[in-house]
Amino acid sequence: MPTLFRNHTDDFTALRSLRRVGAKFQMRLLQGPGLDGFDALAEVGELRLLSPGELTSLDWLPALTRVRESALVMTAPPLSMEDIESFLSRLDIGGETAVMTSE
Repeated sequence: MPTLFRNHTDDFTALRSLRRVGAKFQMRLLQGPGLDGFDALAEVGELRLLSPGELTSLDWLPALTRVRESALVMTAPPLSMEDIESFLSRLDIGGETAVMTSE
């Protein structure tokens, strides 16, 4: 699966186009992607976290509440149940299920 390292509008536009033909992507975020990135994430539906600390990043966490078009699959380092519960309590993804796995 391709890994996205940068926050460039062209990258997200490409992801949207490929997603429409059934491609699946894994987004590896080195920093918060911004609102445009989360518009794309709503279609891509998978997010890889590099560290548990990213769960509480105020730069992008509120934007996740806008993810409504697909279930969000999160791959993350080992997390405490408190981290997971706190994170899930902030999500509103339109009735879909947030799935988190540990590496």
